[in-house]
Amino acid sequence: MTLFFISLAVIVGGALAALAASANNRIANFIGSAGCAAGCALGLYAAVDALFSGEAPSFHAPWSVPYGSLSFSMDPLSAFFLIPLFGLCMAAAVYGAGYMAHHADRRLGPPWFFYNILVAAMAIVVTAGNGVLFLVAWEVMSISSFILVMFDHSQASTRRAGLIYIVAAHLGVAFLFAMFILLGGEAGSLDFDTFKGAASPAAAGVIFTLALIGFGSKAGFMPFHVWLPEAHPAAPSHVSAVMSGVMIKMGVYGLLRVIYFLDQPQWWWGAALIFIGVVSGVMGAMLALGENDMKRLLAYSSVENMGIIAAAMGLGTLGMATHTHTVAALGFGGALYHVINHSVFKGLLFMGAGTVLANTHTQNISLLGGIMKKAPLTGLFFAVGSVAICGLPPLNGFMGELLVYMAAFTGIKEVSNKILMAGGVVTLAGLAMIGGLAVAVFTKAFGMAFLGEARSEKAAMAHDPGRLMTWPMGALAAMTLVLGLGAPLTPHLLAAPAGLVAGFDPSHVKEAFDSMALPLYGAAIVSAALALFLFIAWAVRQSALKGKQIRRAVTWDCGYAAPKATMQYTPSSFAQPFTGYFRAILRPVSKLEIPDGYFPAKGSFTGWIVDVCDKYVFAGLFSAVGWTIAKLQKVKTFRANVYIFYTTGAIIALFAITFGFTR
Repeated sequence: MTLFFISLAVIVGGALAALAASANNRIANFIGSAGCAAGCALGLYAAVDALFSGEAPSFHAPWSVPYGSLSFSMDPLSAFFLIPLFGLCMAAAVYGAGYMAHHADRRLGPPWFFYNILVAAMAIVVTAGNGVLFLVAWEVMSISSFILVMFDHSQASTRRAGLIYIVAAHLGVAFLFAMFILLGGEAGSLDFDTFKGAASPAAAGVIFTLALIGFGSKAGFMPFHVWLPEAHPAAPSHVSAVMSGVMIKMGVYGLLRVIYFLDQPQWWWGAALIFIGVVSGVMGAMLALGENDMKRLLAYSSVENMGIIAAAMGLGTLGMATHTHTVAALGFGGALYHVINHSVFKGLLFMGAGTVLANTHTQNISLLGGIMKKAPLTGLFFAVGSVAICGLPPLNGFMGELLVYMAAFTGIKEVSNKILMAGGVVTLAGLAMIGGLAVAVFTKAFGMAFLGEARSEKAAMAHDPGRLMTWPMGALAAMTLVLGLGAPLTPHLLAAPAGLVAGFDPSHVKEAFDSMALPLYGAAIVSAALALFLFIAWAVRQSALKGKQIRRAVTWDCGYAAPKATMQYTPSSFAQPFTGYFRAILRPVSKLEIPDGYFPAKGSFTGWIVDVCDKYVFAGLFSAVGWTIAKLQKVKTFRANVYIFYTTGAIIALFAITFGFTR
C-alpha cells in the first residue's frame, strides 16, 4: 500500500499547493493539474501491480472515531476500479490544464484544490475497509464534486443544478447510513472483513434494497437519475468527464461490494437489477435522443450505459443465485468490462463537447454544425467516441456488450431454469433496443453538430485546441481501439474481480471465459480486419488526391443555387420521428409560430421533451426542500445570543443522545 499512499499524498499535496498559489492563476493551474496527473500515474501503477500480481495489500491502524478504523485494502475488486479512476482522472487533469486556461478571469486555485480532493476521496472510497471511513470519504466525494458543479455559480441554472445534486446525494447517503447500521449490527463491527456472510437471509434482503437505492442514486439508475442531466452540464468539462466516467461508477462498486458481503443472493435481486437496468437503458437513450444540449445529451447517455451495467450485474447475480457459474462470470465480467469501456469513451466524448464549448461558447446543438471542417481533430475524436459508445466494431463498446450478450444467451440456453431464461430474454431484448436507440442518438449528436454547415457565427469560430487538450483526447481514442482489439485478453483482467464478487475461484471464472474464447477471438479478428480496411481506404484516398486541386463546396445543396445553413436538418427535426413514436413516454412539447399573410413575418418552431421522473416525481420534492431552506434562512438573526442558544441546545441534545445509546 506504500505506493498507493504516496500517490494520495502527491494528489493532496497538489491540491494544497494549488490553493496556496491562488494569487497566480498560471502557477495554480500548473501545480494543480501536474500534482493530480503525477499522483494518478503512481496510483495507476500500484493498482495494475496489485491486480496482476494476485496480492491484496492492506493497511490497518486504530482511529479515535467511534466504530471507525483506518483500514485500507486493495483486493482485486478495489484494484480493478482504481485503474479507470486513476487513468481517466490523469487524462482529465492534463486536459483540464488547457481547458481552465479559458477561464483565466476566475481564481483557478480553489477549483483545482477540490478536483484533486475529489480524486483522492474516490480512491479512498474503493479502498476503504471500514464503514465509517467509507462514509467519510463518500461525503467528501459528494461535497467536493458539488463545489465543482457550482463553478459557474452566477448562473441561475447552475445554482438549481447544485441544489438538485446536493439534495439527491444526501438522500442517497441516508440509505447508505441505514445499510451500514444494519450490516454492522449483524456483524458486530463496521470493519469490512467481518461483513462477509454475517447477515441473516431476512436482513440480507433489506440490506440489498437499501444498497440498491443508496448506491443506485449515485450510479444514476432510473428513477434516481434526475441529478445527472443537471449537474454534468453545469460542471467544467474535465470535471463532467470524471463525474460521468468515474464518479457514478462508485455506485456500481458499492453494489458489487455489498453483493460480495451478502454472499448468497436471492433470485429477485438479479431480477430487480435487470428490470432497473433495462428501464434505465431504454429511457436514458430516449431522453438523450430528444435533447438539444450536447452535455445533457451525454448525461442521459450515461444513464443508458449505467442501465447496461446494471442489467449485466443482474445476470451475474441470477447466475450466483442459481449456481450457474458461466452466467455469473460472464454477467459480472461484462459489467466490469463496460465500466472501463464507458469511462474511456464517455471521458473522450465529454472532452470533445468541452472543446466545442470552449471555442463556440455554446453547447446547443441547434446552433452548431460544420465543426468537422473547422476542428477536424476534435471531430475525429468525437466520431471515434460516438462509434465506440454505439457498440459498433472495431472499438471497445462492441466487445464489452458482446460479453453481456453472451451471458444473456447462456442464460436463455438454461431451459430448465425458467427464471434464468426469462432474465436472459429480457436482457437480450433490452440490449437490442438500447443499441438501436444509441445509434440514433449519436448519429444526431455527431451529424448535427459536426457535419453540414455552421448554423451560427459561434460555430464558424470553432478550431482545434492546443496540445494539452488534444493529447488526452487522442490517448482515449487510441484506448477505445486497444480495448476493442484486445478483448480476448480480458480474462486476465476480469477473472479475479469477477470471481471475488461471484464467490468463485478465479480459475473457474477463467474456464467460463475460455468457453467463450472462440467468439471473442473471431470478433477481434473481424474488427482488426475492418480497422485495417478503413485505414487502407483512407490511405488510398489520400494517395489519389495527392497533388490534385481539390474544390470545396457547401454540403449537398441538391442542385439548389442559394443554399443556406437553415435549410439543413435540425436536431429537433432529426429526432422528431422518434420522439413522435414514443410520444406517450417522452411527452414532447412544441411551440409553433406559423408565418401568416402575403408578406409573412419570420416563423419559428421550438420543441423539447419532458423528463417524466423529474416533473412528476422529484420536482415537488426539490421544491419542498428549497422552500424549507428558504424558511430556515430566518434562523440567521445575526444576534450572538441566539447563536449561543442554538449551539448550547445542540450540545445538550448530543449529550442526551450519546448517553441514551451508551446506557
